[in-house]
Amino acid sequence: GVPFIELAQLSREVESRTDKTPRLSDLRSTGQFEQDASVVIGLYRPAYYALQAWREAGETGPEPEDDHRLDYVILKNRDGETGCVT
Repeated sequence: GVPFIELAQLSREVESRTDKTPRLSDLRSTGQFEQDASVVIGLYRPAYYALQAWREAGETGPEPEDDHRLDYVILKNRDGETGCVT
């Protein structure tokens, strides 16, 4: 009955996609998470990727503003729904 929290690193595959929202398959050792975890949550900051795209495009002028939004992407939920919570 004790909650257990584990942190995991994402693979580099997310950087090659247009949609940077994390997926369960982005986690290293995904099979172990799919088997053992009751809930898997990914964190996503849209403003981070907007700024990165702005820099890569070589834009001039003011940087895009960070709205400090953090999305919790429920990647797996054994006892409920999955989806995104801002």
